[in-house]
Amino acid sequence: MSERLPSSIYTSQIPGKGRGLFTSKEIDAGGSVFLVDRPLARYHKYECKILGQLSPKIAPSLVRVVMQLLLRRKANALSDSEWGDFLGLLDHSDDLKKDSSKGGIAHDRWQDVQLMSQAAHRYSGTTESPNLVLSMMARPDVPTTSKKGPSSAKMLEIEAEGERLQASVENATSVEKLKLLDQAMSLFVSYKDIFPIWRYPWPSIRDELRLLHWSLDNWSIATVHALKEYFFIEPVLYPVPWHPIRIQRLFVLLKLIYELQYQVFASDDNEVEGDLKSYYINWLSVNKGLEQEIEAAIPKAFGTDSSFAEEYKRLPKSEPPEHYGLRMDWPGERAKLRKAAEEIAD
Repeated sequence: MSERLPSSIYTSQIPGKGRGLFTSKEIDAGGSVFLVDRPLARYHKYECKILGQLSPKIAPSLVRVVMQLLLRRKANALSDSEWGDFLGLLDHSDDLKKDSSKGGIAHDRWQDVQLMSQAAHRYSGTTESPNLVLSMMARPDVPTTSKKGPSSAKMLEIEAEGERLQASVENATSVEKLKLLDQAMSLFVSYKDIFPIWRYPWPSIRDELRLLHWSLDNWSIATVHALKEYFFIEPVLYPVPWHPIRIQRLFVLLKLIYELQYQVFASDDNEVEGDLKSYYINWLSVNKGLEQEIEAAIPKAFGTDSSFAEEYKRLPKSEPPEHYGLRMDWPGERAKLRKAAEEIAD
């Protein structure tokens, strides 16, 4: 990998942890570390035919990425250097096998890894040894973009069904998309005792639902989805309060709430608020509270001279509640929003 990195970025061994990336110069908040023009995974053309054979089942994400690497290697589309980069990542298979003797979740996780490695080896048609494919499964979970946590066989089954439903919306109409995504959401809700709200692919399905309801002018429903992300998903996936992704999504929530209020006032119809109406929320206090959170985070998340900061400045801001004779109470209104996000069912 080192020959493809900028001169200011280098790799080095971390005792007991494997290799890490380091920089020799300061990086501004919100700045790019480096861009990868040709990522190691996500070359769908090599797996397309195989996934067709698996339909309607969709392989878990880790299986798909290992398959992609194996198929690219088989097609001579992965150089020795790139192959070596991946195999140079720390192999945790011995640790997983050792921990499995404790039983419980650790045992389930090891069983998952073994089953997934067998699937990747079989469906890719690779000539690499089964043991090597197993070790690939036990390297850092680099392909996943959402926090997953330990798996059980049932959780993998639910995950695969959720991915199948999500993939089905690609060429569907808005009405069909809504039906499929609602079906996927109901699936996860029915297993919420074992499938946390933040576990992949539930958050990405919720994100698609939020965008779809927004496009259909279902402001209240879209806002509730965004509130669930704000309170219960993003803090788990991105623990740092000023993480750029959290602040970008907070900006989306603010714009959604602006739009919700505009529709309420423009139509003089409080029913636009939907289920949120019963919580008697002072939206003007909410506006200012969210604005304050964004403004406090911008210097760390993006920098005061960033394009995000400029975009935020251009957004027309609402009047403070005091302008209308109302009291500003962000902590109180935030508690109402959290209660609504917790109580309003998916």
